[in-house]
Amino acid sequence: MEHHLPQNIRAMRKARGFTQEQLAEAMGVTVGAVSKWELGQSAPDLSTLMELADFFDASVDALLGYTLRENSAELAAERIRALRNERRFDEGTAEADKALQKYPNHFNVVMQSARVYAFSALERSDCAPQRRALAMYQHALTLLGQNTDPEISEVSISNDIAVLHLALGETEKALEVWRKYNYDGLNDAAIGMTLAAHCKKPDEALPVLSTALVNSIIGIIRIVNGYINAYAQKENPQQALQIALWCCAMVDGLRPEDAVCALDKLEAAFLGFCASAALDLRDETAARGYLHRAATLADAFDRAPTYAVGSIRFYCGKDAQLSDDLGQTVDGAVENALRECSNADALLRLWQEIKEELQ
Repeated sequence: MEHHLPQNIRAMRKARGFTQEQLAEAMGVTVGAVSKWELGQSAPDLSTLMELADFFDASVDALLGYTLRENSAELAAERIRALRNERRFDEGTAEADKALQKYPNHFNVVMQSARVYAFSALERSDCAPQRRALAMYQHALTLLGQNTDPEISEVSISNDIAVLHLALGETEKALEVWRKYNYDGLNDAAIGMTLAAHCKKPDEALPVLSTALVNSIIGIIRIVNGYINAYAQKENPQQALQIALWCCAMVDGLRPEDAVCALDKLEAAFLGFCASAALDLRDETAARGYLHRAATLADAFDRAPTYAVGSIRFYCGKDAQLSDDLGQTVDGAVENALRECSNADALLRLWQEIKEELQ
């Protein structure tokens, strides 16, 4: 609860054109008393406060300027979340302690308290708050039935618990949790990193990291495809071009030197999108360059196609094959990609010209 009595006495006095001496005389107090009120060094007693309110034609509440903080559990949780986002961890943990006294079994209060303690502890490498956060997360699991946030689940909370176990040096406990909730390879990256960096087990780590690498690549390609389409719909070819080029650079870094790669078809299709964006930016020279690169990839890949994930640089896991719906050849994949573009006719004409030049 906050009040603004000193500021309000000063503001109301000045609004009515009174000096401190005139107000002191009206209230039957010394000038020094009024000065202390306005500096916040002392406060009028209850009877004088009521006289002041009457003198200024205001209610006592208005004179005090009370701001009553809403103390519901949800707003308490929101205050804790806001303090964490602002990285005001000391204030956040203090707010969490107060909220937990009032609402020890409210899911959102417990979750936000756990998070502010965890963020603070991980940044400072402090074990005591880490233990506190761990206990809160475990308690949150028992309250999960109250949860209304679709982004929070038993899996997400358990993975947060694993992070704290790792920070506390409890590596095996962290791995146990990550493995238990490793649906569709969700935690492969964390498991592989822990095996390599903390357990010093490279032979166990590399196959897991390899699976995580391929899954991450597939995820990034989907994300980039989504961005390209979104930017095209928003008529922002510059951003579409930049993110497509970034993806192509990533794929280039994953191609073994002087060899074809299972990702070549995908890169060629993205180069087609780069050409489309370049044409929208009225840069036909750049568009030709992107299509020339796509045609070179198509020629090399279609002569000796491979879909083996082992053709991806750094991969050292089980034998597996990549699949896509882009067409049987890279040439076909590029054409399919170009047909999806708003400037398809111009792109397909350029594509045919470039292929003829390379023959």
